[in-house]
Order: sequence, then C-alpha cells, then structure tokens
Amino acid sequence: MKAMQQQLDFIAYIQRMLIEGDFSATYKFALLHALADVCVEQPLESEQAALKIELATLADKLIELYWHHAVPFASDQTGESALLKQNSGAQSKVISVLYECQQNNIRNLRALKQSPLYKPTFNAAMATLKSGPLWRLQILAKQAECFLYPHTNSTQYITLNAGIASCFRRFYDLVVYLAKNAWLRATKQP
Repeated sequence: MKAMQQQLDFIAYIQRMLIEGDFSATYKFALLHALADVCVEQPLESEQAALKIELATLADKLIELYWHHAVPFASDQTGESALLKQNSGAQSKVISVLYECQQNNIRNLRALKQSPLYKPTFNAAMATLKSGPLWRLQILAKQAECFLYPHTNSTQYITLNAGIASCFRRFYDLVVYLAKNAWLRATKQP
C-alpha cells in the first residue's frame, strides 16, 4: 500500500513540477530526463532503496541529450542556419559548447569523448548542472520541495530518496514523454 501511495505522490509531484516550476531554460527538462535514464540503467538493491547518482553521470547525460540540439537547422524565414533557442536569455552554455565541437568536425558523441574537446565540454556541462538545474528543479511555486532528492552541499553526487528510483523506473516512459514535450514547447526558433 505504501508503494502505491508513493507512486501516486510521484506522478502528482512530476505534474506539479511541470506546472509550478520556473523554466527559463530547458536544463530542468533535460535533468528530469537524465534522472529517469540513470534510474533505468543502474541496478537497484530493492524497490525502496535510495539511489546515489554521481554528478559526473548526470553531466554526461546532459551532453548526450543536448548533442542533437546543437545541430543548426535552416530557418524558414531567412534560409540561414540557426540553432534552436533553449534559454530565455542568451543561448545555453551546453548548446554553445556542443555547437563549437560540431564546428570542429566532431560528428558524434563517441568522437567527442575521444577528442581533446571532451574535457572542456564535460566541465561546462558539470558547471551548468551544479549552478542551476540540480538545485532549482525542485523549486515549486517559489519554494524548495525536495521530494526527489535532498538538497545537500555535495559537489559529487545526489541521493534519490527511498523509492524514487523505483518510481522513475516504473513510470519511465511517462516521465520522458512529459519532459520531452515540455522541452519541445520551451524551445524556440531564433
């Protein structure tokens, strides 16, 4: 019974997050997607286990998720190549860094990981993760509600609360669908 209630609370929280969260950039959608991915990929000790996730793993996931977003497209209005805008201000840092990599003839993630540009790209993703979405994802209606993981001072990892990884696994398709659709709505043509 407790697991069922937690699952209902999880779905309600994700819904509230997408409605009440402040989304001035697409990083939080990418982080939500990345969390779901990691929960599916990493083994769990039990359904109610807490899951420790290294920030390096999340930074890698951000790079993977944003890789295709850094490819220019032909704008209908001007016919010139442009990048989709992923931020209410300047272009997002991760997109800019990945775009530079692609301009340096790096055509896929495997090539990026083997290139000298990977370390600065990873560092940019890690800095972005730590400075923003990691601690802002769980701010709903301007108040921190740490349902997924506690806000700690760790610069190395987060620990999902007991049972949350299991909820991400169970509702993976739904979470990713909601994150991608919200991300799509937040992405703008320049």
